Amino acid sequence: MSTSSNSRTTGIAIAAFLLVGAIIWVFAIFQGSSPLPAPSAPEATPAQTKAAPTPRPAPAPAAAAEPVTAPPTATSDGAEEISAILADESLDFPTSVNRLLALLPSLNEDGRIEAANHIANLSDDEKAAEWSKTLIANRLPKDAAEVLFNDLLNRPHDLTMPTLSAIADVANHPLKAESIEILEVLYEQPPQGTTWTAWIDLKRKEEAQ
Repeated sequence: MSTSSNSRTTGIAIAAFLLVGAIIWVFAIFQGSSPLPAPSAPEATPAQTKAAPTPRPAPAPAAAAEPVTAPPTATSDGAEEISAILADESLDFPTSVNRLLALLPSLNEDGRIEAANHIANLSDDEKAAEWSKTLIANRLPKDAAEVLFNDLLNRPHDLTMPTLSAIADVANHPLKAESIEILEVLYEQPPQGTTWTAWIDLKRKEEAQ
C-alpha cells in the first residue's frame, strides 16, 4: 500500500470520528434541555349562584284623598238686592255701604263692580277710611277692590298715602305693584331696610314743615 493511500484513509477516519462526535454532542444538548411545560388548563371553579333579591313588601295603599268641594260660583249680578238697598230710605249712607260690602261675596263680577261703584259714591272720607282697612287686609274681591282703590286716589292725601303705603308693605297684595308705582313717582323709593309706611310718614312730615 502506498503512502498516499494511507493518508486518505487516515483523513476519512478522522472526519468520521469528528462527525460522530458532533452528532453525539448535539444529541446530548437536546437531551439536557428540558421541554417547555405545556400551558395548564384553568382550574374549573364552581359556578357562582346569584342570590335571589329579597322581595320588597308591597306598599300600603294610599289613603283616599278627601274630595275638595269647590266654593259655589256666584252667578247673580244682584241687581234686585242692590236696588233694594239703594231704594230703602230708612238706611243712611254708612248703613247702605255696609250692606253693599256684605253683599259683595255673593255677586258675580258685574254685580261686584256695580256694588263697589255704589260703595265709593255713598262713602264720605270717614267711611272710606273704614273700608280702606278691609282693602289693606286684602279681604275684598279683586275687581271690587280695584274700584275702591281708584276711588281712594281721589281722596285727601291724609287718607290716600297711608293706605297706599300700607298696601305696598303687604306681601303678595294684588294692588301692591300699583301702590308702589304711585308712591315712587311722588316720593321715590325708600332707603334699603325702610318700610314704605315709615318712608311715606317721614316724607309727609317733611312736607308739613
